[in-house]
Amino acid sequence: MKQAALLLALLAPPALAAPASAKDDPLTRPITTSYTDRWMQPRAPIPIYGKVWMTGSVHLNTAVIDTGAGLVVIDAGLPQFEPQLKAQIRSLGHKPSDVRYILVTEAHFDHAGGVAALARDTGATVIASPYTVAALRKGQTGVEDPQNGDLKPFPAPTRLRAIRDGGQIKLGDTVITARFTPGHTAGSTSWTWRSCAPKAGAKPECRAMVFMASLSATAADTYRFSASEHAAVVASFRQSFAKARAFACDYLITGHPEHGQTDDKVAAAMRAPGSVNWEDKGACAATVARFEDRLNTTLAREAAK
Repeated sequence: MKQAALLLALLAPPALAAPASAKDDPLTRPITTSYTDRWMQPRAPIPIYGKVWMTGSVHLNTAVIDTGAGLVVIDAGLPQFEPQLKAQIRSLGHKPSDVRYILVTEAHFDHAGGVAALARDTGATVIASPYTVAALRKGQTGVEDPQNGDLKPFPAPTRLRAIRDGGQIKLGDTVITARFTPGHTAGSTSWTWRSCAPKAGAKPECRAMVFMASLSATAADTYRFSASEHAAVVASFRQSFAKARAFACDYLITGHPEHGQTDDKVAAAMRAPGSVNWEDKGACAATVARFEDRLNTTLAREAAK
């Protein structure tokens, strides 16, 4: 009932947390594309395992991790989604000010657009790869991005901290590791950690959690992955496929649900909260296989022209 009530509340127009001096908040000003309505469809947070929730919208995921010493949020969606993300945090019994860190998978507006507002409203530190930190400071990725020309600029966050590949964020009872998985962007980063759930009369059971960055070979119309000058991008995809396939992976969250083929599970979880078992030890390998097939198909199509 609690999640159903929250969903009804989220379906109502959200009250923006705009500065008192202005009705128009530049950090939550809407970014609109043909996908905006899809990416803004509200839903209640979905419990995944232990103290991990899949937040965000029906078609664009973020995550909240309760470490016992504060919250960690992964990605923040579009700028205009930030008020809803704060409402989701409150629905979990926390205050937005409980957020200590915001981790970013990629510096694209659909995943990082809301980071600036969330960082401002929570006081959290934003952590990402060095490339992504540089892109966040500018509010867009560079000309080397395969989607350059098709991407919208987004608000630039402050309180940025770069992390190395394999670097760890330790907070409360949780250790989160940065796993660089470049290709979709040069700075794309997946995040891995372990989450534990209590068991009656037994030790807590811990599971391997993965928030996988997109490994989709998506590009602007004029970009060719098969071009000689882009050989390094293709090589980075290949390396990332191998790396992500080897992740310890009991539970997988992807920024876009269709990447993990969890659309049906999301719909079922919305109909009957708590009814879905999200454990799938083969999810990472299967998702990587689909990403790899997309790249191979794209290369073959380009070669045939």
